[in-house]
Amino acid sequence: MWDVLLQLSRSMNFTFSIIRPPDGKWGVLEANGSWNGMVGMVSRKEVDFALGPFGMSAERSEVIDFSFPLRQDILVTVTPVRLVPDLWVIWRPFGIKVWITFCVTFISFLILFGISDKLFLKQSRWGQIMEFLLRTLAGDGSVPLPRTWNYQLFFTMTWILAMFILGQGYSGTLASLMTIPKVPKMIEDVSDLVDQGDIPWGLETGTILEQTGSKAQTGSLLHKFYSGAQKLKGSCYADLDKIKDGKLARLCEGLTAMSMLSDDFSKEGKCYMYAGRGSFMSFSYAIILQVNDIFKLALRG
Repeated sequence: MWDVLLQLSRSMNFTFSIIRPPDGKWGVLEANGSWNGMVGMVSRKEVDFALGPFGMSAERSEVIDFSFPLRQDILVTVTPVRLVPDLWVIWRPFGIKVWITFCVTFISFLILFGISDKLFLKQSRWGQIMEFLLRTLAGDGSVPLPRTWNYQLFFTMTWILAMFILGQGYSGTLASLMTIPKVPKMIEDVSDLVDQGDIPWGLETGTILEQTGSKAQTGSLLHKFYSGAQKLKGSCYADLDKIKDGKLARLCEGLTAMSMLSDDFSKEGKCYMYAGRGSFMSFSYAIILQVNDIFKLALRG
């Protein structure tokens, strides 16, 4: 927008001074019927025009004029990426079905060895059988069992082979899982944001989003977002550190979100923020001018 201002000043031959709004807001209609922020300054003719760019809305067009739309953008969620150590990683190499199958197999082999001992050796070696099964499971040297029945040899070789395959698969998968921290479910859109309770979210006051949200129908997604949001003065960039630290989430313009992620990654070399893939709302953005201002024809194209 700075480049736009310089180009306008050169092409239209004017000088300028930049004034910040005292309340630091873009401009929304207040309860008393007056406009705050930069929209209010332009409508009261305190300044000639404001760069912004500003989201175009019917309410704003009643007190100011818009230039030709400069761009259109969507709103996306920007949330922290919180890497949480997985305390249950030891169980994650296999799914629940595999673990159930293993438990059933372990009990079955224990019973088969015990029954074969009872039938053919007329004795019970439950402790020795249990030690054999557990040592084989742990990859340790097994306790030799006297082979008095050919089927017992078959059971032994089958168990050793199964535990070898299981152990190799488990150890390899576990090693890879332990090098990567657990990543929680990412927040993809506003619906995910309002349904979770771990991360608070903020809304910049004086914006078109605040104005739209304040009039949203009760129970709608926009109303849930608006009513649950912390009302903040700063832009998304102002809360960049809070987002990175996991203390806040924001709903930002797509261009701003990509710029934030790109700039932060360039400095840190890691991703600490995540921009959701779902878009929420779309706005056209333009420069705002006084009604029937001299710059109107030039800026409206």
